[in-house]
Amino acid sequence: MVKKKRHTIVDDGYKVYCGTGKMSEESFNRQKYSWGQTENSQKNIRILFGDESSFKDIVSYGIVGVNNSNAKLIEQEINRVFEGKRLHCNEIFNNLGREKSEWRNFTDEQIWVMVNSILQILNRYQAVFSVGVVHYDTYPKKISGGIYVNKDVTQAHMYGFACQGALSGLERIKFINPHIQTYFFPDEQKTIQKFWFDMRIGIQRFFTHKYVQTLKKESGENPILLDIADLFTYITSHSLTKKEHNKRNKFRELYRICNPVRIDQFWCDNENKLSLEEFYQQISEQWF
Repeated sequence: MVKKKRHTIVDDGYKVYCGTGKMSEESFNRQKYSWGQTENSQKNIRILFGDESSFKDIVSYGIVGVNNSNAKLIEQEINRVFEGKRLHCNEIFNNLGREKSEWRNFTDEQIWVMVNSILQILNRYQAVFSVGVVHYDTYPKKISGGIYVNKDVTQAHMYGFACQGALSGLERIKFINPHIQTYFFPDEQKTIQKFWFDMRIGIQRFFTHKYVQTLKKESGENPILLDIADLFTYITSHSLTKKEHNKRNKFRELYRICNPVRIDQFWCDNENKLSLEEFYQQISEQWF
């Protein structure tokens, strides 16, 4: 019996192992012609970077997608902005966290300007943003009945659902398609939760797609673009919440720069037997 080796990709210094909405009509029409119709070749490999975030009533999973030929150029430009620092949203957007970090000398205004410039770099290299948004407050705290027997519904359960939304958004605009070799580098998620039939499943098992190979870091630091995925999904959860907070308008300005593909997910018991159109109208009035 011959033992098959796991496929290894070595590219531009990275060694990784392969394991098993909403967008404006103008943006969609401008980009769709090039996203879905390129023949598979090394220069057209695409890489996705993803991370999750939760804030108040929102659980989101954000993905930043880039052409592999641009990845190093983007990282070099961002490194010049970061001046060798690593970006952690809980530090830069939190005054107490920032005081204890290498960003301690930055003011609030300097942070907003820096983040704006980072997003402009990504737009210049035609990076694609996609987010799956789960409206957590529409879900029950427990699900019971049938194969679900008082199953707790936690934010961690939602991460997998939100990731599937973000990936399906990329497929809808053909950034993910069977003709382009695409790799997905999600931030590691070690949480295990109970699902149906009392099965304990690692949340990261949901971070998959039929046209995408999921990457696992071998060693060393995470790629800079994973920090950017963290930044993007943090912006998303803090801008889309219905709950008021003092930085929401600032985050919404940044969200508009990203102009992401967006897939929203709700829990619907539909006790009133609404049609699909009626239900969509109801949630649109409440959440958008």
